[in-house]
Formats: sequence, structure tokens, C-alpha cells
Amino acid sequence: MVIIISLKRLHSLDVLRGFMIFYVIFLHAIIQRVFVSEGSEFEKVVNDIPVFLTILAFPLILLSIWGPIFTFVSGAAAGYNLGSSVFENPESLNESIKKRVANSLMLLIISKISMFFFSGRTLDHSHVTHSLFSGSLETGTLSIPEFLHLFTCNTLESMALSGLLLSLLFYIMWKGQKAKPKQTAKTLIILAIGVFLITNYLRGIVSDSDVLMIKESLWSDNSYIKYYLFLTIYGSRFAMFPVFAFALVGAAFGVLIAGKVSFKEIFTWVLITGTGFIGVFAISFIHGFDMIGTFANELVLLQMQCLNIGLMIYLLGICYYIFDVKFSNNSEKTNHSKTKTNKKQEKRAFLKFIRKYSDLSLTIYILEPLIAQSWYLLFVYLHKGAFSTNFPLIMLYIATVVITWFLIIWIWKKFNNRFSFEWLMGKGRKIILNFLNGYWWSKFIFSKSTPRPHLQPQLTVAKGS
Repeated sequence: MVIIISLKRLHSLDVLRGFMIFYVIFLHAIIQRVFVSEGSEFEKVVNDIPVFLTILAFPLILLSIWGPIFTFVSGAAAGYNLGSSVFENPESLNESIKKRVANSLMLLIISKISMFFFSGRTLDHSHVTHSLFSGSLETGTLSIPEFLHLFTCNTLESMALSGLLLSLLFYIMWKGQKAKPKQTAKTLIILAIGVFLITNYLRGIVSDSDVLMIKESLWSDNSYIKYYLFLTIYGSRFAMFPVFAFALVGAAFGVLIAGKVSFKEIFTWVLITGTGFIGVFAISFIHGFDMIGTFANELVLLQMQCLNIGLMIYLLGICYYIFDVKFSNNSEKTNHSKTKTNKKQEKRAFLKFIRKYSDLSLTIYILEPLIAQSWYLLFVYLHKGAFSTNFPLIMLYIATVVITWFLIIWIWKKFNNRFSFEWLMGKGRKIILNFLNGYWWSKFIFSKSTPRPHLQPQLTVAKGS
């Protein structure tokens, strides 16, 4: 008998996912459209931006660029969902794992659909490749994307593969034994550090300058499987080494939250791990690490990845306190203060707004190139050429894209997000689950075990959450 457990929604994950996908709309439009053909102009425009705006924007760029924050949030959601189910009912492990596997497999399928129909240009190789729809906007003709394009590794694929690997890890760690939040989180963080160490070892064998040569050599030799494995495991900005570390660390904090660990303890974890990763970057920076120069690298250097993951840990901790711990406490207390009531209503309104973007984050990520490219080409046509040096026109273009997405989300919400990629994920997940439940190997691997009295739910009541 499987007990269905209703999970409390984590506002912090909604805020992170919604805000970052909103920022991706802005960032992709300006970098992948306005400056894609005139990259030299980007530095000139950036230098004209007021210093205070640059200071405000730079942390956001660090968090969003290269896309690992979505893998981080995806890992946190996986850790929270699995932990919430298993800590309440250890016998739900098998069913919970199968749901995560089905979800990841469906996301992997959608990542390929995205690359074929909607994605923009890829920089993973020297060939110019386009998707069927967004790429054809430039040429005016529909053309099948090169087969090579489907072998590139992107953010969605790294999220999907990370989800599969996390499912396997959780199954190994929790099968047949009591699931402990802190012990599990510690193991996941140690594994994340191990992923970075392995990546550092691989960087010693294959440098950034060798990556393109190896990819071209494998492709010219028709070694397609090796080519794909090289891109996926190491030779890409979205490769599993080191991107999988982001999923592991995110899952660690998701498990701590699901295990009802007090915020005071979670805050300690945030300080230790976040400061540790940022400390690695700080030491390398003091010793002459060229932070700005790394943006042009084919592979993101580990020092930058350490800064990224450290900032993400801090940001998750801050959002969890503001939108989950503090918000939950205020909701439980009866307070007649008009000021505090207004603040609570403002926070509810903000959460309602940002959740619209969070609920459609997958759809936005996939369709964003199509919308941004359509408007960009119209602006180019009206301006009679590129406008990478026209700052007011750039701002008008960005505002147009942002408003367009606001209207699209508003309309889609009226139809309960039907026929969105999230809706498609749900339908596909059910089909895959039926497939997994219908085969003998699934029953053998995910066999329903008899109740084990030594596996008792761990229900530690957290203070202030």
C-alpha cells in the first residue's frame, strides 16, 4: 500500500526558479540576440552603464550565466520531494524514486524536442546549427537541423541526467536503511566536492584549448557515441563534470528542509558550505585569477563554478528564511497590526506573481528563443540594421520581449497552463510510469518490500518553521 503524501510547497524554490527564468528572458535577449553578431559592441555598451547598475546586475549575471542555477534548484526540489515522502513513510521510497526517474526521462525527451524545434545557436562546435523554427526565422526557410545539433549538451539535458543520477544515489543511500537528513546531506556535499576534484583532474588531462580539437576529431571519425559522451561527461559548458555538483548541493539542502531540520542548523550549513566554496574562489582571485577573462572560455573554470555555487547556497538560505520560515511564522500568528498585515499581503502578491513564471519556467525556457528572435528580426527590419550601439532601442527591445512574455503567461494562466511543456511533462510522466510499472525488471529493481519495523519515520519538529 502506497501512502500519498501532500507536500508543502516551498516558496523559496518558486522564488528562485521564477526570478531566474524572468532574468533569463532579459539576459538571453540582450546577449544572444542584440550582441550575437557584434560581440565587440557588448563591452562598449557595458562600459556606458552606470557603475551602481553594474554592481547590482553582476551577482545576477553570475547566478544565471551558464545555467547551473536551474540544475541547483532542480536538485533542491528533488531532495525536498523525495525526503518529504520517505521521512514520512519509508515504504514510499520505491514509488517516489520511480516518479523522479519518470520525470527525468520525460525532461530528457523534452530537451531533445527543444533543441530540434526551438533552441538558438549552439557554441559547442564550429558548425552553425539552428533549430527548425527559431533558426529558420533568420533564413526565411524551414530546414531540418543538422544531426550534430542533437548531440550538444544543454541545461535541460544536464538537469535530466542529474535527476537520474540523484534518483540512483537516493535509492542506494536509503534502500533498506533509515533515511537520516543530516547524514544524507553530508554525503551529498562530499560527493559534490568529489565531482569538482574529478573535474580538476580532467582539466589537467584535457585543457580548454584541446576541447574543440577533440570534438572535431571525434566527429570527423564518425565516432558519434564517443562524441556525445565526451560532450555530456566533460567537454561542454553544461557537462556533468562539474554541473552535477550543483544538483548534489541543491539536493543536500532540499533534504535538510524536508527533514524539518531547524533553520538555525540550516543556517550553519549555509555558512559553512557557502563560505567554503566562495573561499576557494577568493583564494584563487587573490593569487591572480583572471575573473573577467574566463567568460570567453569554452569550459567554465572551476574557480567561477565555486563562486557560483557558493552564491546559490547563500541565496537559497536567504530565500528560505524570508519566504518559508518567516512567512510561515507570520501566517500562524494572529496579528492585528495594519502595517504587518499589509506587508504580508504584499508578500503574498509577490509570491503569486513570481509563481506564474515559476509554474511555466520550462515552457518559457524552451520558447524564449522563438519569441526573442521574432521581435529582434522585426526591430532589425524597422531599424534597417543591427542596433547593438543604440542603447535606448536596446531597452525598448528588451521591454517589448518582457511585456510579451507577461501577456503570454497571463493568457496561458487563464487556460490552467494546458498544452504548455509542464502540461506535456505531466502527461508523458504518466506514460513512462505505466511503462516502468509494467515490466518485470522494474518490479525486480523497485520491488515492494514488506514493512520493516526498524524503519521509523523521522519527524523532528523544527523550531520556527
